[in-house]
Amino acid sequence: MDNVHKHHLFEVYFSADEEIDDVNELQDEYESVSSEEDCVLFGLEVGDVFESWDSAEKQVVYCAKNNGFEVKKFRLEKNKGEIVRRTFKCKFSGVYRAQKKADIEDTRERKSVRMNCPWNINLQLTGDLVYVTSLCNEHNHSLEKENFVSNRQLSPEILEEIKFLVNIGCGAGPIICALQKRFPEIVIHPKYVYNAIYRFQNIQNKSKSDAAETFEKLMKLQREEHGWFVKARLEGKDNHLTGLF
Repeated sequence: MDNVHKHHLFEVYFSADEEIDDVNELQDEYESVSSEEDCVLFGLEVGDVFESWDSAEKQVVYCAKNNGFEVKKFRLEKNKGEIVRRTFKCKFSGVYRAQKKADIEDTRERKSVRMNCPWNINLQLTGDLVYVTSLCNEHNHSLEKENFVSNRQLSPEILEEIKFLVNIGCGAGPIICALQKRFPEIVIHPKYVYNAIYRFQNIQNKSKSDAAETFEKLMKLQREEHGWFVKARLEGKDNHLTGLF
């Protein structure tokens, strides 16, 4: 996925005013990207842009976990108290240097987490945005994806919130911002939200279609058979059907 598109999605992530009207088009894109083998949506690339250090760090940690490894903070540079550069490395980076009187068990433990893994990422603050300036995306050890819980699926609580917001007519932009405010500890990825919106809109449309079909059948009975009387209750600007009597 190109960086321009990714930056656009992050703008949506932070804008409550921007509406995404063509959810079907977004869903098609989601499915095509998701179907790629070993694809991690919103993977890290040089040139990626983040709105803050907090969102950048969350993305680094998230991508690492979904690829089967952990990261550690390695270097941090400040200018007048403000963070301007930050480096993250793989948990297995570094070389172990044994101490003469080190405990044997401690020595074994330290060796197991220092394998001189080359993976690292550098980020830099330019203006008000954080950029990925360099990335070594290689490991000298196996990745243990099965040991990490995937965060790709939205939790039931988040899905319920999306369903509620879709039902009251909210667009994708406000929904994403509302989720970020309600669940500040969770990285909310726009593509997963679009997928959920698409699903709930389909359910909503199907419910409306079923109601319309029932109404048409009852009206037909009223026209063709004596003793039938049907009264419909319509509400909202779109005059959607809410009841039959």
